[in-house]
Amino acid sequence: MAAAGAAGWASSLKLVSVTFSPVASAPRGVTAVREMLRQLRTAKAGASDKLVTNVQLRTSGDVQLTLQFASGKKIAVQPESLSMRDIRALIEDNA
Repeated sequence: MAAAGAAGWASSLKLVSVTFSPVASAPRGVTAVREMLRQLRTAKAGASDKLVTNVQLRTSGDVQLTLQFASGKKIAVQPESLSMRDIRALIEDNA
């Protein structure tokens, strides 16, 4: 995803926090999710409702991405089972 494209859709997000819980041997999808989150942070750097990204390690062996929205709604997904398009759609549909 191009940074300009991320700026376009990220600027209207009401996503207030993201918790990303990887393990040491996480699937390759983790890198793509991290890149998307980096682009979101970059796109929202000047916005009043900044995106907050918390990185936590879990010992359970799974990889989970939790999206929390301004409405208080939380969605937990496993990024290796979703494409970047799927994750973006989840954010757009709930923001």
